[in-house]
Amino acid sequence: MMPTLQQHQSQLLTQFRALQQVETHDVIAGFPLRSIRAFWVFLKCASKVADYLRFQFNADGMLVRGMNGAHSTFFCATFTKNFFSEYSFKRSVEGCKISVRALMAAVRCASSASGALDVYFVPDMSKAIFQVSVHAENGLSKRFNLFFEECEVVDPKVDDNVAACSFSCSGRKLFSIFEDTGLGAELEICVNGDVLKMISHHDDETDHGRASVELTQANFTNFQSNENSQITAALGSMELRNLLSISNGSAHSIDTQVYVTILDSNRPVLVKIQPEDVPGMSLNVVVATFDVHGIASPEDNGPNQMGPGSPCRSEEAGWKRGREDGDEPQNVQTSENNEGDDEELAPATPPSSPD
Repeated sequence: MMPTLQQHQSQLLTQFRALQQVETHDVIAGFPLRSIRAFWVFLKCASKVADYLRFQFNADGMLVRGMNGAHSTFFCATFTKNFFSEYSFKRSVEGCKISVRALMAAVRCASSASGALDVYFVPDMSKAIFQVSVHAENGLSKRFNLFFEECEVVDPKVDDNVAACSFSCSGRKLFSIFEDTGLGAELEICVNGDVLKMISHHDDETDHGRASVELTQANFTNFQSNENSQITAALGSMELRNLLSISNGSAHSIDTQVYVTILDSNRPVLVKIQPEDVPGMSLNVVVATFDVHGIASPEDNGPNQMGPGSPCRSEEAGWKRGREDGDEPQNVQTSENNEGDDEELAPATPPSSPD
């Protein structure tokens, strides 16, 4: 008697979990379908900002860090245990640097699936391989081996004890505000008491490229500022807008609450993006500020000197980059199995660019 589809799927999952136990991996992170779709939305937003992601696994869950090429925008996504369907932890895994394009190729097939699905992240430090295993309801089984580089994990140190202004609102509303101010590369945030004004600069030499919107406390869920505060902070807006697009209102976007903290004119702006319907997930962003006078682009100050508000002003707060600029492409090995037997496919080489 031929086994049913459900029995065949159960056998595949049993074999996979048995293999996991034999190999005794340090970490095994399993995603339910709801979580892998949320992770896919995060990947799409992160790919517009960073070329590489740094993974870290500890007893509390998984952290994913990234930074833009100018080192002016840093983000760290936290996924706690309740984000996963299964989280087996034996030992910490630090600093797996993976091409975001390669990871998207592995996760794409899982995010579009319908029905029952099991997805596993299994980092193997001894082989420098980050394994992504997908087991679908129809019996399809895929395994992607992503080669990674080890890197040092560093977070920017920002003293946020004293803030000049803080506000919160829904992610969809803040994204629409960014849309209303246009797509300028620089954004000027002016706080005067309980009034907040956002000015988007499209052209530094004329006023024809400026668009602005004025907001009051009624526009926010919560708004706090010093009574006599008059602060103007300028920052690059494209990377922040790309990360906020996680709540852009599309079919697969995530409803979020966004908390923004403006510390001072010459200090970084802190943004926390908290999904409302995805437990165990949060995204923290640090955006450098720069000189308001002239609204010069952050790139003018160099990659490691982004001005007084930079989250990474020197190498001690930057990345340990592994290989220098001109990293070799990372190969991706995939195998597909419809009947329980692995079939090796030709290695694929994702696009690679300097970190």
